[in-house]
Amino acid sequence: MIERIRNVPGIEAADFVNAVPMTGESAIMPFWIGSNKPESLQAAPRLMGLLTGPDYLRTMGIPLLRGRFLTAEDTTGSPCVMVVDSLFVHKYLPDSNPIGQTLSVGFATMGPCTIVGVVGHAKHWGLDEPGVYSMGEAYLPLAQDPDQWVQINYAGLSVVVRTSLDSATIMPAIKKAVYGASSDQPVYRIETMKELISESMSTQRFPSSCLGPSRRWHCCWHPLEFMA
Repeated sequence: MIERIRNVPGIEAADFVNAVPMTGESAIMPFWIGSNKPESLQAAPRLMGLLTGPDYLRTMGIPLLRGRFLTAEDTTGSPCVMVVDSLFVHKYLPDSNPIGQTLSVGFATMGPCTIVGVVGHAKHWGLDEPGVYSMGEAYLPLAQDPDQWVQINYAGLSVVVRTSLDSATIMPAIKKAVYGASSDQPVYRIETMKELISESMSTQRFPSSCLGPSRRWHCCWHPLEFMA
């Protein structure tokens, strides 16, 4: 499906992610660095764990600062790897080179995984970070998700798309690409990043009980500018 979407004229990049910025979706996980496993997971620090395809970071315009992005070669048949963001490095590895260090994450632990890259910090919770809330982020390859988690994690994925065209122009071709891969796959909750940003600001103005349930699927355009 993603290959079909990428081949649509006007699509610059596209990929999957389990938590789109500014939607309220999150995947907060305990972690430890190297062999420094805490006595309990409750005592472990937390990070935002983002399960993504190899082109997600490029699709969203999140800059590479050191090392490399995830690639299509990062699969269950290769060593576990991760990319972390600059905020994580600043908080937990300020005086050392993060590339090559290992990280273990999750309540059903994944890892140890080798850090292969550092990217800019993406404002996930709102435009006023770090004033309200901010957390270090780690990007995990979708293709390295253990088999026992696939049924749960894949069901919650969103598709993000980068294009210079407006949604009304490009959406019919995207839907055709999706249905060509899987005719019973619904396409819904289509939003631009501009719309998501506007919605995220409304959550700061109104009680959460007025906003309805969180959405899990989005198709997004014109990605947000991220802070390095």
